[in-house]
Amino acid sequence: QAILSPSTGIVDAHGLMDHFHREARRKAGSDPLVLDTEVTGIEPVKDGFIVRMNSGGEPFEIESRVVINSAGLFSDRVAEMAGIDIDKAGYRLHWSKGEYFSLTGKPPALMLIYPPPPQDAASLGIHSVPDLTGRLRFGPNAFYVDEINYAVESEKEPFWRDIVEYFPDVRMDDLHPDMTGLRAKLQGPGDPVKDFVIRHETDMGLPGFINLVGIESPGLTSSPVIAEMVEKMVRDYLD
Repeated sequence: QAILSPSTGIVDAHGLMDHFHREARRKAGSDPLVLDTEVTGIEPVKDGFIVRMNSGGEPFEIESRVVINSAGLFSDRVAEMAGIDIDKAGYRLHWSKGEYFSLTGKPPALMLIYPPPPQDAASLGIHSVPDLTGRLRFGPNAFYVDEINYAVESEKEPFWRDIVEYFPDVRMDDLHPDMTGLRAKLQGPGDPVKDFVIRHETDMGLPGFINLVGIESPGLTSSPVIAEMVEKMVRDYLD
């Protein structure tokens, strides 16, 4: 038995980010994106925040009425810089690594297949994910890590055992390490699932500071709606 979702599709994640970047540049009249820049401190002041940064060894700072913390794996640290007790708030992140294997040869079907996950699973399980070039990859698994490492470390056999439940003709020899990613999870090992934090921290004495913490899957899918939510928070505050 299965649930058919005929409207489900895929996007090129990097292409989507490029689109958002172009739109931001068009609306700003210049390029608003600053790369290779580390946030080193955030100081609340009377009418906003002083954000201290470092770019290529050169420190500098800016002052802004609004700060939106959408720093992914490091969003808890950025929240902590603003003076938030991340343990008391429940914002401390736990990194979860997910790995994918790709299939060589002709795929049995180019479609998304999500097997029903067990209730105690740390992820949605090993599902099939086609890409826009006609390749098929499988994943991700999930295990907690303490450091950033994007190498595929797992053996292929556990993946293959899950895959043949819905593609029985796939051979283990046709699976090859493909890619990995890290999820910024609010729940640690053994914890129940926790939802995203999308919050204007007025109650914490930080008006103008908006946190986006623990945005993992389906964060990419929901990113346009998240942006609309945050835009409304900013407009309500500035108006």
